[in-house]
Amino acid sequence: MEFMYSAHQEETALDALRYWSSEEDNIYIEKSREKLNFALSREMFDREIEFVNPFRKRFEAECDGDIDF
Repeated sequence: MEFMYSAHQEETALDALRYWSSEEDNIYIEKSREKLNFALSREMFDREIEFVNPFRKRFEAECDGDIDF
């Protein structure tokens, strides 16, 4: 979500990376999960995080010039 937000707010990819590694983002993720009422919803949220984390790491590596094809 931050990636899409950044694109519309004239922020750079590096701004998104900084946010992703911030305590603010960690708190947002934690509080978002706490608000889910059903076990299935929490499971789906956890699966989404499992998908997003490798994307974030790959995106950071690419921004650092560490592109691996």
